[in-house]
Amino acid sequence: MTLELKKAMRIVLTDDDPHALLFLQKSFQHFGVFSEIIYLKSGEELLDFMEHRDPLQQQKIDCLLLDMKMPGKSGRETLEALRANHWAEETPVVVMSHGSYAPDIEAVMKLGACAFWQKPGSLEEYRSFVEKINSLLDPFSFSKN
Repeated sequence: MTLELKKAMRIVLTDDDPHALLFLQKSFQHFGVFSEIIYLKSGEELLDFMEHRDPLQQQKIDCLLLDMKMPGKSGRETLEALRANHWAEETPVVVMSHGSYAPDIEAVMKLGACAFWQKPGSLEEYRSFVEKINSLLDPFSFSKN
C-alpha cells in the first residue's frame, strides 16, 4: 500500500518512549513514504533543539509530535515554552497521550496545538497515525487560524 504524499515530510517526535520512534519509522516504511524523523527524548531536548537551530539554514519542520506525559517538562509545559519563545509558530503541533483528560486537551488546544490524538499502542495504530499526519499536512485539509 502506498500513501499519496505531495512531498517528503520532516517530523520532530518528542517522546520519552523509544518504541514510539521505531513504530513511526516502520509505519512510514510500510507506506513507502520517505520521511526524516528527528527523535528527542524530552521537552527540554526539544526546547534546546528549537533554540539552537537556524531555520534559514535548515529544512522546514512539517510537524511536531509531542507526548503529553514525559519526565521533566510535560507536553503542555513544553508547548507553553514553544509559544512563549515564538518557536514553531508556523509548524503544526500534534499532542499525543494514552489518556484523554479533558482539561489537558482544552489547555493544549488553547496553546495552539492543531490536534490532540490518542497515542498509538500498536504498529497498526501507528499506520493509521501516519495517515492522520498526512491528512493534517495536506494544504487543503489543514488551515491555520
